Amino acid sequence: MVTVLEKVDEADVAASVQARSDAEAGIMLRFHSPDDYLVALYSPKLKALYIHDRKNGGWGAELGRVEVPDIGPRIELKAAVSGEYAAAILTDGTKTYRTPTVKVSNAASGKVGLWLFQIGDRQEYADFKLCRAEPGKFPALVQGVPVMWTDTFHAPDVPSPQDWVLVLERVK
Repeated sequence: MVTVLEKVDEADVAASVQARSDAEAGIMLRFHSPDDYLVALYSPKLKALYIHDRKNGGWGAELGRVEVPDIGPRIELKAAVSGEYAAAILTDGTKTYRTPTVKVSNAASGKVGLWLFQIGDRQEYADFKLCRAEPGKFPALVQGVPVMWTDTFHAPDVPSPQDWVLVLERVK
């Protein structure tokens, strides 16, 4: 089941939603039809977070798959896409899991919404947030580092399994 915002038609966006961790949760971006869209997906059955670039009804690979061995009962799922790059973040407020930034082929603007395939217990979404991103504010892939745009700096969890790059932009 999909639920989309009919009045939204954007290519470069970031979205977040609160959900339960005992049921699948997904944020759809660039939705064109039930057969063509991007979805950032958390699966409690697979204990994983990943992105699907659904094309012509096919699911394709689980892009940027990250194992989620342990997560609290309430989660926040975040997803972002800009140009040909997408990334997802899952947190329970204590533990955070991030996909690497992945390259996607679906670059056309589309609708945004929530995705639900009833695996696990009943999902209950809350506090859906959406923001438009300026083109170019989502840097290209930098050694697999997941980059999300924001107006404030958020340091990565420590210890970090990878190197991080902080890019500052001078605003006049």
